[in-house]
Amino acid sequence: MADRTRMPALGVDQPFAFPAIRKTRLSNGLELWTVQHRDLPVQTMVLLMRVGSSADPAGRSGLASLTGDMLDEGLQLLRAAWRGTPVRHAGTHYQVDDVTFLPEPVQDRVPIWGATERLSGRPVRRAAALDGVFPIRLKPSDLPGLLENVARHRPGGLDGYDVVITGTDPGDCAAWREAGATWWLHELQWRRPLRESVAIIEAGPPAR
Repeated sequence: MADRTRMPALGVDQPFAFPAIRKTRLSNGLELWTVQHRDLPVQTMVLLMRVGSSADPAGRSGLASLTGDMLDEGLQLLRAAWRGTPVRHAGTHYQVDDVTFLPEPVQDRVPIWGATERLSGRPVRRAAALDGVFPIRLKPSDLPGLLENVARHRPGGLDGYDVVITGTDPGDCAAWREAGATWWLHELQWRRPLRESVAIIEAGPPAR
């Protein structure tokens, strides 16, 4: 049994020598780092793109990764709380001791949709483990590729899986539906007169 109240005893430091890294820049501006190991006759290559964590603010490296970790742990905690039974949780980011969420949700499973601005990567894997995906700033032509990547991480496939789109122009709904969307959430513009929002609600869902 692990004791989280005390730090483990430090072991003996083991000697370790980092291999030398040669850094060069190609004529096209690409930075190339090479590390030589002579133990095995194998060559490997990793291409890193400046997205995600590379966009962290200056002096706050790891912010994107930390936020993702907190979100994943928080989702697990939320699912447990919705069962209506006492929750005890000692995680990396959250600690809960004998807390009961009331009132208990009426439906057996409250759907959670995972948002993503990307077609692959951690946000897509997270959405695949949830009840639906909520694309942000993507186009209908992007949706088939996104759903293909979601399906790779869902053993049961996309049957019953929600694909949620939000917009202000009902004319866009048909293109999203043909691409695979299952939900259309119409954004009501608070800056516009109230009568316009009432008219949209009374008109009902966009025509098929």
